[in-house]
Parts: sequence; C-alpha cells; structure tokens
Amino acid sequence: MLSRAFVRPDMLASLDAYVVDGVPPCTFLRYLLENNACDAAGAADSDNQRAFLALIAYVYNDVPSICWGSPHVVQAWLAFKQAERSGVDGQDLQAFADEVSDAKCQAEQWRIGATARKLRGV
Repeated sequence: MLSRAFVRPDMLASLDAYVVDGVPPCTFLRYLLENNACDAAGAADSDNQRAFLALIAYVYNDVPSICWGSPHVVQAWLAFKQAERSGVDGQDLQAFADEVSDAKCQAEQWRIGATARKLRGV
C-alpha cells in the first residue's frame, strides 16, 4: 500500500476507472498494464518517471491480475468491460470473460517460457 502514496491521484483514478469500468487508460498506463516497461518509461512524463517503480508495484500488488500482463489481456479486458456496460449478459458475456481468461493464461505461459529460456541460457 505504500506505493500508492508515491503515485499521482489522477493516475490512481485512471487505473481504477480501467479496472472497474473498462475506461481505456492513457498511453503510458496502457504500456504499463501491457507489461511493456520500456515503452512505458518512454511515454512517462517527469512525475511518472519519478514514480515509475511505485506504479509498477501498485499494478503488481493492487490491480487484479486478470486485467493486466500483455497487450492481448488489456484488449480482452477492455472488450469485456465494454460488453458488460452495453448490457451483454449470459453466455455472450461469458464468452468475453473466457477471452480475458484465455489471454491471461497465454501471457502467463509466455512469461514462464521466457523465464525457463533465460535459466537455460537460450
């Protein structure tokens, strides 16, 4: 929770709006949510550059893991929340939820594979 103290209130509000309502975040936060630290660092303004590690910690510790981790996960989350806001329900909404889950599984499989390759020195 300490990381929250170092993050600008507008960034916290944008992250909350993304999680709760599926509001697309700014470019900087989108890169961060997509697990793209290099592009996020490049897109950060001076305040967010200073708070960069706190923002990473906040996303990692406080943002539900189902809605961040890769570009596919972020896109699937935004589509799911859009469907939810549009009144889609039942099996149709479940299809969007399944897409989010599948995207998260793919991101995790890639991360695990990348870690294994790194450990093997490949």
